[in-house]
Amino acid sequence: MSGLEIERKFLVHKRMDWKQQAYASSHIQQGYMTAVNTVRVRIRDDKGFLTIKGPSRDGLSRYEFEKEISLE
Repeated sequence: MSGLEIERKFLVHKRMDWKQQAYASSHIQQGYMTAVNTVRVRIRDDKGFLTIKGPSRDGLSRYEFEKEISLE
């Protein structure tokens, strides 16, 4: 999958009642590699992903390429 990533940031209230509205959760492990672009390797639940992110165009969005990879 590739496309345009749009950064969204949310303020989470200190009270924990927002957790009652959650409908799913995932276990994520990830690491970053130093490169011209941002390169991330992520394991989400039982799937692996390689993501390459381009430079930010306007502080709010940037191009992103993501491919599912083997866990091995």
